[in-house]
Amino acid sequence: MLFYSSISSSLSSRLVASRRFLLVAKRKSLMDAENTRVFQTNASSSSSSTSPTTAVATSIVQKKWNPRSSSKKSSLLTSCDSLYSYQPTRTFFGWFGTTNPFLDALGVSSSWKEKSTTTSTASTSTSTSVDGKRPIYYINYTKMRPDDITKAASECQARYLYDLKILEESLGEDDITLCSYDDLVPKLERITRPLTILQNHVALFSMVRKEPDFENALHQANDILQMSHAGAFSDRIYNALVRMEHELQNMSNNASEESKRAVRHLVRQQQRQRQLHGYSITNVKNDDHDPETIQQIKATQQRLRAAQTQFISKSSWTMEEHGKAATPQELIPIMYEISALQQYQSRLLGYDSYLDYSLDYHDAMAKNLQEIEAVHGVFEKLGAVQKFASDDFQSFYLDLRSNASQIIRSSGEYFEFNRVLNELFELCQEMFDIGIREQERDVNGWHRDVRLFHVYRNTDGGMNEEAPMASFYVDPYRRPHKDSGCFMTPLQYKNGDSIPIAAVSFDIRPPVWDDAPIQLDLDQVMNIFHEFGHLLQHILADVKLGAFSGAQNIEEDASEAMSQFMEYWLFEGEVISKILQSSGQSGEGISKDGLDILFQQQKVTKCNELLHRLFLGQLELELSSSFDPHGDESMIALQRKCAERFIPCHVPSKGNIEPLVEIFQNNAYGKCSMQYRYLWSEIMSADAFSAFLEHDGGKLKQGKEFKQVCKQLQKEWIAVGSSVNTSQAYESFRGRGASMDSLIARYSLP
Repeated sequence: MLFYSSISSSLSSRLVASRRFLLVAKRKSLMDAENTRVFQTNASSSSSSTSPTTAVATSIVQKKWNPRSSSKKSSLLTSCDSLYSYQPTRTFFGWFGTTNPFLDALGVSSSWKEKSTTTSTASTSTSTSVDGKRPIYYINYTKMRPDDITKAASECQARYLYDLKILEESLGEDDITLCSYDDLVPKLERITRPLTILQNHVALFSMVRKEPDFENALHQANDILQMSHAGAFSDRIYNALVRMEHELQNMSNNASEESKRAVRHLVRQQQRQRQLHGYSITNVKNDDHDPETIQQIKATQQRLRAAQTQFISKSSWTMEEHGKAATPQELIPIMYEISALQQYQSRLLGYDSYLDYSLDYHDAMAKNLQEIEAVHGVFEKLGAVQKFASDDFQSFYLDLRSNASQIIRSSGEYFEFNRVLNELFELCQEMFDIGIREQERDVNGWHRDVRLFHVYRNTDGGMNEEAPMASFYVDPYRRPHKDSGCFMTPLQYKNGDSIPIAAVSFDIRPPVWDDAPIQLDLDQVMNIFHEFGHLLQHILADVKLGAFSGAQNIEEDASEAMSQFMEYWLFEGEVISKILQSSGQSGEGISKDGLDILFQQQKVTKCNELLHRLFLGQLELELSSSFDPHGDESMIALQRKCAERFIPCHVPSKGNIEPLVEIFQNNAYGKCSMQYRYLWSEIMSADAFSAFLEHDGGKLKQGKEFKQVCKQLQKEWIAVGSSVNTSQAYESFRGRGASMDSLIARYSLP
C-alpha cells in the first residue's frame, strides 16, 4: 500500500502547471497586499471624488516635481491625447536615457520630467533592426544590479501616479459623458504598461534570482509598486468606466467584443477590490455597508493576509534550505484560523460561502458547487475510482513504470533537450504557421544558460524574419538560488506597438560538459510541451490591449486547457519516436513494443492523475463550502474522508497533511477554490484534440483537413485571448460546447 506522499511525489512532475500558477498567483497576491495598504491609508477619501492615487500624486508633484509651468499644465489637461506627446519610438523594451537596464527598457527615465529627448551614450540595451527603420531593444540583464530594481520601481511608480493624476483631471469634474473608450481605456493601458512589465519581472526574479541581495531588492520593489487600476481609481474614472460598460453593451454589434470585455474586466476588478476593502461604491453585492461593517471587512482582511503570510512562510521551510521544517501541530492551527476568517469574510461580503465568493472573484466558468460536483459524480458513476484504485491496476502501473525505464536504458536511447525543442518547433510551424529561431549571440540573459528565441510569421513566400511577432527566453537548468519546477510567465503583453515577450523556466539537470547531450526523462519532455502550451496562448493572442485582454485574464478554470492540449501531441503520430535519439550503445533504436509500453505508461499515469485531481478538487470544495472550522469534524477527518472516496489506494498516512498544505498554499497565493480547474481544463483539451482525429479509427487528419482545423483553433480559440468569453470562443471553434465524451474515452471508461 502506497502512502499519499509517494503518489504525490510521482505525480509532481506531471502537475507542472502548479509552479507556473504559483508564480502568477504570487504576483497577484503581492499586488493585493499593496492594494490593501492603499485602501487602509486612504479610506478617509472614499466619500469624495479624490482618489488615493490623486492624493498621492498631488503630493509628489507639489513636493518633488514641477515639470511643466501652469500654462503648459492647463493646456495639457484640455486633451487626453496630450498625455502621450512624449512617446519613445520602440517596438518593445528599449529606450536610451539612463544606465539602469529596467528604465532603459521600460522607456521611463528622469528625462520625462523635463520632456527631454537627450539620450545617453552609455547603453545598457542591445538592438536589432526592424525593416531597416526603427530598432528593437532588449534588456541587458547582465548589467542588472539589485538597486536597479528598486530604483526602477520608484521611478515607474512615480511616473504612473503622475500620469494617472493628469488623466483623472483631464476627464473633467462634472460631465464624464464626453469621455469615450479611446479617451480612457487605451490610455490607462499605456500608463500602466511600464509598471506591469516591471511587476512581471519582479515576479520572475523572485523565482530565478534568489540570491540574498536580490531577494531584499525584490521585497523593497514590492513595497513600492502599487497598481491603482488593481486597487481603487477615483470615483471619476470608476464612474466613467461603469457608464462606458453600459453604453458598449447597448451598442450591440457596433462595439468590438474586446472593447466590451476590457471595460468589463476593469469594472469588475474595481468592484471586487472596493467590495473586499469596504470602499463605498454602488452596483456590487451587498453595497449598503454601514461604517461598522466596513471596519469589520478591513479588519478581517488584515487578519486573513497576516495569517496567510505566516502560513506561507512556515509551510515553505525545508530541512535542506532552512535547517527545519514546520510540523503539522504548527500548521493546523493557522489553517483553522484562515478557514474561519475566509468564511466570515464571505458572509460580510454577502456570499453564502467562501466557494461562492471565489467563483465570483475569479469569474469562473463554473457558477456553483453543484456544477463542479456533477462532473466529479460522472467519473464516480462510470467506475473510475473502483477501476483505477484497484490493487491490480496499481500493480500494473508500477510494473509499467519500471519496464519503461528499463526499455529506455537497454535501448541506449534518450530524449535530448535540443531535439525535443526542434520537434516541438516544427510541430508549431505546421500547426500555426510560425517559425522559431534562436538568437545565438548577445542574449544578455539573467544567467549565462538563458537562451533567447524569436517567433516569426510564415507567409506564402517563407518565413518573414524582418520583424519578430514575439520573443521568449528559456531558462532550462536547475541551479542554486532558483526555484525548482517548471513555469511560463509573461513579461510583456501585446498592444499596438509592442510584441508579447515571455519567459519559460525548466528544472533540467545541467550537462557535465558544455558539449555533452542534455538527457531528459519522459516526464521532463511532457513538462516542456505543457509549458509551451501556456507560451503559445500568450504569444498568439492577437489582441489590441494585451494587459486587459490577454490570455492571462481568461477564466481560471480554463487556464490549463491549452497546455494540456499540447501534451497530447507528444504521443500522437511520430513525434515521440523522432525525438528519441540513440546514444550509440546499441544502434538499433527502440522497438515498436517499447514505444507501446511508453504510451501505456503515459495513459496509466493519467488515470492516477484523474484520481488525484478528483480528491484535491473535492477536498477544497468541501473546505470552502460546507466545512465548519468551529464544528465537530476536523480537517484531518475531512481529508481522510475525501481520500477514501477518491484515492482509497493512497490514503494519506496519519500525520500527513500535504494535501491540506497544498490547498492552503494555493489559497494564500490568491488561487482560491481552484483545484478543480485541472479537470475542467482537461475536459476542454481532450475535446479540442478530438477535432484533429478522424471519426473512424481515431487517426490524425492529414493535408488540407488538418490545416483547416489548425486555422480554426488559432483563429477562434487562441487568438482571441480573453477578449471573448472562453465558452463562447470554444463554441466558435468546435461549433458546440466542450463534451466530456472524448476524455471519458481516453480513460477507457464505459
